[in-house]
Amino acid sequence: MASSSEDDHFLRTSRHRKDPFVKALAGVLSWWYIEILPSMLMADGVEKFGANLHAIMEKARTLENAVIFIVSLMKSAGAGMKQRW
Repeated sequence: MASSSEDDHFLRTSRHRKDPFVKALAGVLSWWYIEILPSMLMADGVEKFGANLHAIMEKARTLENAVIFIVSLMKSAGAGMKQRW
């Protein structure tokens, strides 16, 4: 499946996470593996968290098949909200 370099930035396989089962599942199915890291969502500040998630999910919608793995999103969102208050 061909992809532009911009899509590769958002839709990439991380080699840093401990998620071998999810990666293996995507590999066996020959599906895209998308890992959403908290740092990706908070790159533009806590106030852009939702907008960044929306942008990534919009890119993912263009794929026919994908496994999406969201890393520690609730902990990150909670920490960000505490910082705001």
